[in-house]
Amino acid sequence: MNENTGVKNFSGHIPGKIPAHKRRGFHIKAILGIVIVLYPILIFCSLVIFKVKPKFLSGIIILVASFYMFFHGRTYRGKLKWALFLCPVILFIIAVVCFFTNSRVALKLYPAIADLAYIFIFGMSFFIPPPVIYHFVLLFDKEAEAKLPPEKITRYCLDTTKVWCVFFLIDGAIALVTVLYGSDMVWGIYNGGLTYVCMGLICAGDLIYYKFFCKKEEKIKTLIGEKNNDSKNKNRL
Repeated sequence: MNENTGVKNFSGHIPGKIPAHKRRGFHIKAILGIVIVLYPILIFCSLVIFKVKPKFLSGIIILVASFYMFFHGRTYRGKLKWALFLCPVILFIIAVVCFFTNSRVALKLYPAIADLAYIFIFGMSFFIPPPVIYHFVLLFDKEAEAKLPPEKITRYCLDTTKVWCVFFLIDGAIALVTVLYGSDMVWGIYNGGLTYVCMGLICAGDLIYYKFFCKKEEKIKTLIGEKNNDSKNKNRL
């Protein structure tokens, strides 16, 4: 806790170098994670292009989700373990439902339900520190804590969290509409294409805003330093 500002300092969360004996497990988890992230694209290709039956596809998804949770469950020791497993668990449940019903609608519901999960995960940042965005900031800029005071990092992270929560809300609503009223092609184009374009634009906007935010804070520090030097010089005179 910062005594002057009353804002929690989240230092110490910077990811370190991955030990050699854990790299193989890391690669497996990364591959499984990418598969889950690219879920809409894979489902679209399987149902529309390759005409895979939903029941067979759901069996593969059950295996992938199970392996993902198994490998992460063995190695992950973070505080927000429930957040890491929330989406894979949802994916697992949806796949089980599809396996017994052979309904492609169940498979297509995942993006909409996942958006609700993301809203919940990101929303918890307002109640349980550190914010989810904080970890991404440190991955992007490991010197963030040296550039910005704790209260400024918290402000940036929470402002960005609000933007993402609004996006997930809108994206989830559109994803649900594509499930209920759209064709497989419409569902695939939006959930497997336009969604990622929108996310990319928001990420780019976050990056630009972060650069601007840091430069603004640097200017403020410079001005404060100049004023302090002027006041010291006047006191000497």
